[in-house]
Amino acid sequence: MVPVLCNLLFCNKVAAESGRYNLEGIFYRIHALGYPCRHRCFVVAGWCGDSGSHSFTLKFLTPDRGRVVFETPLHLFSLSVATPYFNSVVEVLLTFEQEGAHWFEIILNGHSGGFFPIHVETLPHGALQRPV
Repeated sequence: MVPVLCNLLFCNKVAAESGRYNLEGIFYRIHALGYPCRHRCFVVAGWCGDSGSHSFTLKFLTPDRGRVVFETPLHLFSLSVATPYFNSVVEVLLTFEQEGAHWFEIILNGHSGGFFPIHVETLPHGALQRPV
C-alpha cells in the first residue's frame, strides 16, 4: 500500500523532545507589507501506511501553478509494523512575489500526491507583518 499523507502543516518553529515534536505558530496564511517578501518556516509532513521504503519531495509553485519556485531535496522514509507513522520536518525559505494562494505540490515516490495552499495577503501600510 502506498503511504497516506496524514498531515501537512506549516509552522514557525519545531522542537523535538523525547521522540515528540512541539510545533509553534501553525499557520496557513502569510501577511505581507510588500513584494517580494520572504518567510522562513517549517513544513511537517506526516505519513502512515504499510511497511516499505518511500521518498517524497515538495515543489513550491506560483499562484497559477505555472512555475516551480523551488523544489526540496528528496526525503527518504520507511514505514514498518513497529513504526507505521513517520513525520518529516523540512525547513524552507519561501519567497512570495505577489498576493494570492501559492501552492505546495507533494511528490510521493515520483508521483503527484496533491496540492496544498498557503494564502498571502497584503497588509495596509503601517500595519505590522506577522504570520497567522
